[in-house]
Amino acid sequence: MMRMLSAGTFSIDDPDAAVDEILKGLALDSEPPENAVGIIACNYEYIDNGTVAALSRRLPFDTAGCTTLGSGTAGKCGQELLSVAVLTGAEFSTVLSGPLESETASAVSAAACRRASAGREEKPSLILAYMPMIGLGIHSIYEGIAEAAGTVPVFGLLACDQTLKYGETKVIMNGEGFRDRLVLVLVYGALGLSFFTAAMPWKNIQKQHAIITESEGCLLKRVNGMLLLDYLATLGLTKDGGIEATGSIPFLVNYNDGSKPAARALYTITPEGYAVCGGEMPVNAAITIGSLDYGSIMESAGTASMEAVKAGNINGIFVYPCVSRSLMLGPNGDDEMRRAMEIFGDIPYQICYGAGEICPLNGGERGWINYLHSFSFAVCAF
Repeated sequence: MMRMLSAGTFSIDDPDAAVDEILKGLALDSEPPENAVGIIACNYEYIDNGTVAALSRRLPFDTAGCTTLGSGTAGKCGQELLSVAVLTGAEFSTVLSGPLESETASAVSAAACRRASAGREEKPSLILAYMPMIGLGIHSIYEGIAEAAGTVPVFGLLACDQTLKYGETKVIMNGEGFRDRLVLVLVYGALGLSFFTAAMPWKNIQKQHAIITESEGCLLKRVNGMLLLDYLATLGLTKDGGIEATGSIPFLVNYNDGSKPAARALYTITPEGYAVCGGEMPVNAAITIGSLDYGSIMESAGTASMEAVKAGNINGIFVYPCVSRSLMLGPNGDDEMRRAMEIFGDIPYQICYGAGEICPLNGGERGWINYLHSFSFAVCAF
């Protein structure tokens, strides 16, 4: 049965102290578990000053993870926290992809997934994925993972950091940081997995829906037969009236496949008036607009956290919320993490903010369906 050990440190200016605090907090036996993997979430400065490399040298198993705006574990949370979650009680296969370029990102990420599972007849029970921030190639990377994973649930995130334009984002593999690679952890033999997502309460979602009439992957072209830019103008989102702020507006997409509607971010508008979105925008899907504020962020985080705990017999919890949620909390940016931590109590957990969240949704008879989310609070409990 898979279990989690966790520890954290705020010693961002003292690598030796940071490593000692993490090792003490993990309290690994003199004979560490035969099968284990460490998941690291941290401020990018922990990579730059050698802390992550030093920690990885001291841990007798592979480590993976990414940079983040903020993290939480073992009763601690904040932007300068380095958190480590060690998974045991299952079998693990880790892989670092080759360099990712927008033209080949899908093929490279799919190849990495297949390489990690080479030589095994059984399918993994879970894939943990840590994606780099490489502009418009993001969705292509995800598509490659989803294609190779098939029906295997994928849980992960898109790396972020504390800089304005995410200029220091990295994924982590065995002590090194990479700007243009993908890291995957394939988990074999994990039982009792549960997944939960929450974006916003229903009262924060407009009742009026529109239909996507032309799109290409994550490129949204026309809605209700209108050019996307013209449709946004009907909502009051024009260049002079707020189009630049659409990245902070959640678009809810109903795929009409029995799954729960997913929140999507609008990253940018192309010269043609199309929108590059944070996930697939298929033709005939219904979209509407939602809103997030302090109350709705705290409510949705509490709802998803309590659903996870109520699942019962929980040995560990991963929480991957969207970075936009923390930013919208302003000076109270850690409140969402603190709310979840109160609910989890003594259950081991790791919270890590990302610029996009991969979490499967329950598709009814189709089972778990993998999706790339935005603005969401994603939970994996086991």
